[in-house]
Amino acid sequence: MVLPLVKMMEDKGFPPEISLAGAGIDLSADTVSYQQRITQLSNMLDLLGMDGAWLEFPRDVSISDYGLLGYAMMSSATLEQAVQIAARYHRMAGAMFELAFLVDGDEAILRIEHQLTGGRVGEYRFDRSELAQPLAEADANTARICEESCRKLLNQMKIEVDIVSRICHLLLSTPGEFPQLDTVAQKLSLGARTLRRRLNELGTSYQKILDDVRRELAVEYLQTTNLSVQEISELLGYSEVTNFRRAFMRWASFSTNVSAETILFAVASSGCRECLI
Repeated sequence: MVLPLVKMMEDKGFPPEISLAGAGIDLSADTVSYQQRITQLSNMLDLLGMDGAWLEFPRDVSISDYGLLGYAMMSSATLEQAVQIAARYHRMAGAMFELAFLVDGDEAILRIEHQLTGGRVGEYRFDRSELAQPLAEADANTARICEESCRKLLNQMKIEVDIVSRICHLLLSTPGEFPQLDTVAQKLSLGARTLRRRLNELGTSYQKILDDVRRELAVEYLQTTNLSVQEISELLGYSEVTNFRRAFMRWASFSTNVSAETILFAVASSGCRECLI
């Protein structure tokens, strides 16, 4: 779905280097990360504004633009089978939402929970009888092959994302000792370059994961222990307390998870005499 969006923006006078600024998207690549998609969509909203102009985009979209997922849906025997496939494999399309399909009495419901709008939920309801409608492009063999390919690719995506969880587990299992990327890669039975590339494809990096873990540990230590800032700084692997203070205030500035109220509560409840600021 990256290319159709790029084309739409070009038609509106915004070349790819502008609509994809900061996204790091390779237009020849088969996949993009969620962070890259978020950056692309954020650029679109900044360029087009919030007046709804970007909503014109769906008029130019074909279901075949969704690749394997689209063909799996098109070749399904009925609308119900196509909708079930969409709900099961929608993440393959780089979706910025969770999609659920359910039936309530005489109504069929597609429920969408958007990830970029604070969890806002929308529903599309239609008559349950519509689910039995046969599809014009139905082909049992194509549907089977495409769905199997979707399943394998989605499993691979989950494996890749699990790398981040495994890294977090490694970092949390040895507080105060945060290994270099080479060491982590070795523990994951990967080469350093391979690990760096996979994390980049997921829109993250080892340093970002390390910063996230340190941030969460810092808040946890401040809220639940009587450790001094000096002791916490050492547990987080900082050679100087001032470096920890700067990092903490940076997290507070750029993360919605660390608010000013959290800082004040954390310092007060920790019993620390030092001030983080």
